[in-house]
Amino acid sequence: MLLSRSGFANVSTQLDVCRLTFTDAPQFWAWSWSHGDRAVLESITGDKLEFQQRVFEAIKSRARHGGLHYRVRAAMTVGSKC
Repeated sequence: MLLSRSGFANVSTQLDVCRLTFTDAPQFWAWSWSHGDRAVLESITGDKLEFQQRVFEAIKSRARHGGLHYRVRAAMTVGSKC
C-alpha cells in the first residue's frame, strides 16, 4: 500500500520460506548476527557470554542429528516507477 501511495505501479508481494541448515551452534550464532536479529542480541543485558553458552547448549543435541534446521519466512514487495 505504501508503494502504491508513493506512485509505484505493478506492486506485488511474494511470500517465501527459506530452509536453512546449520552444521553447529557457532555457525548459527554467526548467522544470527548478520541480519535483523542482531538488534535483539545487542539488547541483551547481563553476561552475554553466558547467554551465548546457553544458546549453544540448547542447540547442541539438535546439530548432532543432521544439523540444525531453521525456517525463515520473508515477504518481498516490488513495484515499478517511471
